[in-house]
Amino acid sequence: MLAKIEVISSLRELIINCFSTICDEISDLGDSCFLWFWA
Repeated sequence: MLAKIEVISSLRELIINCFSTICDEISDLGDSCFLWFWA
């Protein structure tokens, strides 16, 4: 069970990093774009 949580946590972190990188690439908003996506 604990291992499963760790995997989900790692995937979530990877996805967040990926989206924030994309946002940095397409816009000067940076974190604002990232926050908008998750809002």
